[in-house]
Amino acid sequence: YKGVAIAMEVLRWALSGGYCNFGVFDLYGDDALSKAFSVTFAMMTSVPLADLLAYPKVCKAHSALLDVVSTHHTKVIAALDEPTFRYVMLSLLGGIKSTDIATSSSACASVCRVLSFYRKHLIKRERLGADAPSDLGGADAYMDVGLRFASMPHYLPHLLQHVLHLVTSSERCGNRWALSRPLLVLVPLQEGCFAEFRETTVQ
Repeated sequence: YKGVAIAMEVLRWALSGGYCNFGVFDLYGDDALSKAFSVTFAMMTSVPLADLLAYPKVCKAHSALLDVVSTHHTKVIAALDEPTFRYVMLSLLGGIKSTDIATSSSACASVCRVLSFYRKHLIKRERLGADAPSDLGGADAYMDVGLRFASMPHYLPHLLQHVLHLVTSSERCGNRWALSRPLLVLVPLQEGCFAEFRETTVQ
């Protein structure tokens, strides 16, 4: 999977290097960036999830790429098809549990941004009420990410439990700040699960 790791690294540096303004691509009808994302995610998902997490260099390149994509192109992740979105989110969960600090920190940051994007959608829906327009101001990606998480009802509780376990254990003392980032979004999204964990821990 060395070639896949190199391809992910190339796209990561292209996106984060400040070489051009990618925001104008859609304005001029240039689909080069969207094609680059499509090809890269296709290569990414061609690697079995178990293998991705088993090879440190591939996992590190994968987490680093998603860190950059979630920073500047969150809607790309939100608009992924269901199998690819599931793969990405499960890989981020595996990355959070990685013993490599850089991989874990990148995965935490990516999860935090995707969940923040999702929570913004929920807040907007809540403010507008039941009569909110289906496109929510034309932000189709908000609807997409809502549907994706709805198809994975056990993902967020599972993620919260794992992050809380890592934060409260003594194994990740040097990474607690990064691990706390997704918690700031997860706790409001999963208040019941957090209350249950708190009561169990206190007892």
